[in-house]
Amino acid sequence: MFVPLVLDLQFWALCGNALTPKRGIFGKAGDLQTILCVALAKEDITYLGALNGDVYVWKGLNLIWTVQSAHGAGIFSLFSYEEGFATGGKDGCIRLWDVDFKPVTKIDLREAEQGYKASPAVTPPLCCSQLSEPQSRDSKPPREHAEVRSEMSRKRALEPAGLLEQVPERKRCCWGILTSQGSWADRSPLHEAASQGRLLALRTLLAQGYHANILTIDHVTPLHEACLSGHTACVRTLIHEGANVNAATIDGITPLFNCCTSGSIGCIELLLKNGAQTHIQHSHFPSALHEACKRGNSQCVESLLSHGANPDCQLPLLGSPLYVSCLHQQLACSRVLLDRGADVNSGRERDSPLHTAALQDSADQVSLLLQYGADVNCKDSMGQRPVEIAPPGGKAHWLLVAYEGSPQTLSQLCRLRIRRLLGWSRLELLPLLPLPPLLTNYMQNM
Repeated sequence: MFVPLVLDLQFWALCGNALTPKRGIFGKAGDLQTILCVALAKEDITYLGALNGDVYVWKGLNLIWTVQSAHGAGIFSLFSYEEGFATGGKDGCIRLWDVDFKPVTKIDLREAEQGYKASPAVTPPLCCSQLSEPQSRDSKPPREHAEVRSEMSRKRALEPAGLLEQVPERKRCCWGILTSQGSWADRSPLHEAASQGRLLALRTLLAQGYHANILTIDHVTPLHEACLSGHTACVRTLIHEGANVNAATIDGITPLFNCCTSGSIGCIELLLKNGAQTHIQHSHFPSALHEACKRGNSQCVESLLSHGANPDCQLPLLGSPLYVSCLHQQLACSRVLLDRGADVNSGRERDSPLHTAALQDSADQVSLLLQYGADVNCKDSMGQRPVEIAPPGGKAHWLLVAYEGSPQTLSQLCRLRIRRLLGWSRLELLPLLPLPPLLTNYMQNM
């Protein structure tokens, strides 16, 4: 699991119509460790979980309270709700706290795997200290934080029952595991089973009534999770149970996109056979073909193109798939795209694929693009040709100089012209034409 490390905490204040950087107020006892997670509570109170297991409480730009050794290990996730807090750490445990950061329960994920058994809290004594003036272990939190905690306690008292008391112990533990995921707190057990490739658990949950298209708040489905992890058997089961193969998250990410991220050709074939769309619904949504080209998954590119994906599909910020492939120096993907009829000069705005290949001194990419007739005289947004932006003395530079001094043969020029006239959608139909095999091979193979 990827965990972002925030090594420098920066605050900003709005002054007029401009942002002004502000630093938090650190006292002589303050020593912030690497921040791993952030949780927001009432108004301007912010909770930060750190690598050393401490929790730092801020009011605006002031660090007002420190819960030392709250978790006993690095806190990778911190989640706030009306009843209190949940922390997940590198020790593999989930700890639930009340609004005063007093331990409620501790959940060992390894025990939860075996039987969903929650154990009593085992937490070292808490130490609350105000950074400007260190306090003893028995001291109380500052008044500003006490006001917030009392308000949260009052709201909890007005409710008919606490959240933990409303659910049985078995599901309470499941809830604790899910809340440790931060922004993924609304993931269901079906999401977890699909993500981890647990086919038996997945089938059991579906048999118990879980819907195959259950959504998180970001519209992530279990099929998204299975595709991202490349679990072909789980994908097949979910599709059989009616999962929507074209479901899109709020960011426009589809299961097909996730397959291209993981490079799972088996999952891609399953989705495409069951009606997954290769084209994007909106020009600002992410494209599966662009993602496959970026990751260098040439088999995924081949499969998408075989099912009708447009090799010249343009995205406003990324450009064409060929441009993305050249940008990330994915030679195999570039070759597949060009073999399938992609426009060799279609890039991003005025920048061509040859420009980005030359700029990176990628001799193999430059040679391939020239073989397919890339225009060496096209100019980018700065009015420069590829040879002018290539590193002087590099391999790409000398390739371009040599190419300009040796024109292509008439045979090669004719072949390129015929391929362009046919277009990418008709190239695969060449074998159906009543042409001699020699001529068909001539036009198909470069």
